[in-house]
Amino acid sequence: MTNSSLFLRLLFVLVVGLLSRTASAQTLFEDDFESGDFAAGPSPVYAWRPAPTASNTDSHMMRGVDDVYSVSTERAYRGRYAMKLQFDGRNGFCNACGTTRATLNATSASTGCFTPEDSGPFGGSVYNVSNGWSQWQVTSVTGNQVCIDTSTAMGESVFQNTVARLSAGDDLRVPYQCGVNGNVGGSPGRRSDCNRAINYLLNVRATDVDYGETLSRRFYIYMPSQATLPDVTFKLSYTAWQRPGRSSQNAKLKLSTQRDLQITLNAPDGENIVVRDSNAQRDAWFYFEELFIRESSPGASDGTYRIYMGPATAPFSELLTPIYERNDVEMGVLRTASVMGNWQHFAEVTGSVYVDDVVIAKSLVGPVGFDPDEPPAERVNDLN
Repeated sequence: MTNSSLFLRLLFVLVVGLLSRTASAQTLFEDDFESGDFAAGPSPVYAWRPAPTASNTDSHMMRGVDDVYSVSTERAYRGRYAMKLQFDGRNGFCNACGTTRATLNATSASTGCFTPEDSGPFGGSVYNVSNGWSQWQVTSVTGNQVCIDTSTAMGESVFQNTVARLSAGDDLRVPYQCGVNGNVGGSPGRRSDCNRAINYLLNVRATDVDYGETLSRRFYIYMPSQATLPDVTFKLSYTAWQRPGRSSQNAKLKLSTQRDLQITLNAPDGENIVVRDSNAQRDAWFYFEELFIRESSPGASDGTYRIYMGPATAPFSELLTPIYERNDVEMGVLRTASVMGNWQHFAEVTGSVYVDDVVIAKSLVGPVGFDPDEPPAERVNDLN
């Protein structure tokens, strides 16, 4: 091997290494759930909120066999695992119409009778938050005293390796009666939106997206026909931006269940939009990607917002044609980001949807298998 050949080979290795490090540095977060857990990697800038513990029950992404979010082998876009969002999770707590609180003492933990902080009428079950939302059946209500069956739980704890139980000091949630005296979002008939289960990401920083820079979020979702979706909107993502001198504004990507899964959204500047001819479908994996390009300078209204979506089996050329685009947005600085979110509904939701192959990056991600550096002709051949 000549010296020049050796030099060129070493130069090639060096350039490839630099490009690989540059590309990986542009990925802020990714998770295909193939670890069987909520473990993003390698070394993500962002991370899922922490797992539930007895001392951290109200401020995290919940997970567990019967909870709102878990990692499941029931269905995956690729590999074995996907994230499962269970609408009637947390033992049905997501269908409660507001709650009041009660704290067990030694006597009430033994007898199962206690007095909630506020008056009823109450629903038919009680949730022990301290025990991972284990669910207990109400046997009687006398005046404002509630008694539950302490012998057998209706729903086991969502905390892993935790048995349903009642103990002194436990924090209970006592649901009101839907349509009577519930209070979720000011409506007695609206069900809980499970706000505490929003899939926010930690470590999001304003410096992640500077003026003129790009933030893109890609994911796949599968919605079985058996699932009863929220009867208003099903939120796919949140991204909070803050313009100078104003409060934070949430950009929300949503599916309208009243419009046959049509895309509706709150744009980064707050405008409410219905995207025509953008309906998702049941029983099929769908590709979604949101792309934000910040304004060029302070106060400029030249930022770009795009949405890409379509059946996962569609050609790349179709999937990478935006279904919606604006080029006149002032976004401000990035504050928070999420994948999936809370939802509002007035009838009981049941069943699950599945999410897979989540990537957040500082450039367009594209569908799985897409290589932006591959010649267009070869991309077409890959599809055949």
